[in-house]
Parts: sequence; structure tokens; C-alpha cells
Amino acid sequence: MFTIAVITIGQSPRPDITSDLRKLLPEGVCMTEYGALDGLTRQQAEEQFGYRGRGELLITRMGGSGSSLKVDGDSIMGQLQTCICRAQEDGADAALIACTGVFPDYEHQIPLLLPGEPQRKATMNLAGEQLMGVVIPKEHQREQIAGWWRESGARHILFGIADPYEDPKKIVEAALELKAAGARVLCLDCFGYTTRQQADVQKATGLETVLPRTVLIEELTALRNITPKDSADAR
Repeated sequence: MFTIAVITIGQSPRPDITSDLRKLLPEGVCMTEYGALDGLTRQQAEEQFGYRGRGELLITRMGGSGSSLKVDGDSIMGQLQTCICRAQEDGADAALIACTGVFPDYEHQIPLLLPGEPQRKATMNLAGEQLMGVVIPKEHQREQIAGWWRESGARHILFGIADPYEDPKKIVEAALELKAAGARVLCLDCFGYTTRQQADVQKATGLETVLPRTVLIEELTALRNITPKDSADAR
């Protein structure tokens, strides 16, 4: 049995993430969950790690309530190292941080998967010299996420705004606006976006749409030489 630790910047459990991953992962792979905000009430999480209007903004969810929470990226980083250590101690074979952000070089003795750079590279490979459309959760994230894409080598890119935890119709609307503006490949740039949302966007726009969750499965497949289920099964 191969065990992958799913580490969220919010609070576990995250059935909105693991339900998708279970549909994509093959038999013989199981998951454990760890959250940077585990054990905290919402008030405690906001007081200790809430976004204050400056610096890096990350969007996540609280486990039990499923409510959205804005967290300060800099302050949450140390908590993720603790989660990685816990996962290793519990015997995980690999770990993933369920966020497309940019992270420091954490100490780890097991493979650590970060979906951000792979999903940016996958989108750029599909697009070539064509214009890319990237949907992100919040307007305030535009500058920081644009910087991540530029550091990855992206040049021809437009951004649309639609929170994965709010009205799913707005995600389709944002994608259609990007297509109308000239985008020929799309990316839903947050680990919160689901395979259902990806399918809805692709159906509405007719454009290839990169999703971090499925890119992550491809990374895991390459790591362990395992065969994932057809992503269409998850739609």
C-alpha cells in the first residue's frame, strides 16, 4: 500500500479535495490528511494566520465548516513544515502541498510534490506562443500570481477572477471572458478548483483547461510508475 499525505494550508479534513483525488488515484494508493490550521478554531486561525491586507494572500478552507478563509502566506509557511514532519513520522511514502503557491525549500525525507510549477509548465507547453487565460480566486492575488508565472517563463497571459468556493457559474463566466479576449488555453490556478469545474469550463469554452489536481496525479504517476484512472471518470 502506497500512502500519500495531502497537506493543506487550511484545515483537514478536506473532502472537496480528497473526493476528486480518490476518483483519479488507482487502487493500492491511500491518503492521509494534515492541515496547517488543524486544532484551531476559526477565530484562532484568523488571529494567528489571517491575511492583514499586505504580503502574500492564500485562499483556503476550514475543514468542518468548509468556509473560505484568507491566510497570510508568510506566516503559514512554518506550519507546513510541521505537517511534513508529521506525515513522515506517520509513515507516508510521499506528500503533496495542496496549493499552487510558491514555497520554500522544506526539509523532507520523502518525495514532496508541489503542483504550482508543474501546472504552469503544462499550460505553457499546451499554449506555445498562443495567449493563455488563467483563472484565479481573488483580484488581490493578481500581481503575486502573475509574478509566479513570469518567473516560470510565461509571457502571453491574461487573468480572470472567480473563487472556487463560491458560485461555480462565475468560473465559467470568467473563462468565457478570457476566451473572448483571445486566450486559447486555460488554467484554473488554485488547488481548490475541482474536476467538475474543469469539465464545465472545457464544455463551455471548447478550450483545453489545465487543472492542478490532474497535473498532480500525473506527477505522482511519474514518481511511482503507477497508472491513474482516466480523468474523465471523475467528471
